[in-house]
Amino acid sequence: VENAKKATGKGDISYIILDLANLESIRNAANEFLALNLPLDVLYNNAGGIYKEKLLDPTGTFEMTIFSNFVGPIYFTDLLLDKLKATPGSRILNVASELHDPKFPGPPGRPSILDFDELNGKTFEPLYNYRISKLGNIYHTYILAQQLKGQGVTVNVLNPGYVPVTELNRHKVVDIPKQVDPARGKSIETSTDEYIYYATADELKDVTGAYFSDGKRTESSEASHDLAQGKKLWNLAWEAIGVRKRILGEGKKKFWVKTTLSL
Repeated sequence: VENAKKATGKGDISYIILDLANLESIRNAANEFLALNLPLDVLYNNAGGIYKEKLLDPTGTFEMTIFSNFVGPIYFTDLLLDKLKATPGSRILNVASELHDPKFPGPPGRPSILDFDELNGKTFEPLYNYRISKLGNIYHTYILAQQLKGQGVTVNVLNPGYVPVTELNRHKVVDIPKQVDPARGKSIETSTDEYIYYATADELKDVTGAYFSDGKRTESSEASHDLAQGKKLWNLAWEAIGVRKRILGEGKKKFWVKTTLSL
């Protein structure tokens, strides 16, 4: 925060502590923000951790990499939806990865083919769990974009690419540089410019349900468009959260049902 204040010359930058692996922390952080009575122009869901040891959420449904990168942001976003709807031109941006694609070459281990029997890390493999969490981020985007259509909130997802100076792999779970062509690495300046572009570009103000990479709109993987799988994963997430929010089947007039949350 202090570095941000120095870099921008602005003293009104603050922070809220949030642990996306903990439902109580998520509720507390949402309530803390709402108590400020500020608009919410942009919500960036940027979680991208990789747990090197097997941990499960309290229900035993999700391995913790998947829970904190996918389930936690779903809940946090939902708690802030009314504020987003009340802020004209608000944007939700989910950060995924090109590793979500089962056909992406290079990484060791299993490709990101969604196996519902492996969500709890039965065959524990950290990079697989990360890849599935990023596939989940895209499902979240496409489903939520449909739900919020016409309500003044856009929902998009991006692949940030590989930025070597970040601390994504600070715990050395996977030797990422060996899995990514160094020539494809981005500077922090390029990555920052892209993040700002997605959040502020006037030409994107009405774009929703889109996938971006390298500052341009493109297509996510074929697997990420299988929303039958996506809805099933979404339902499991809400069961783990403990809020009954179920997606209705195809052909129904209403696409979803929301149970009122008590914060």
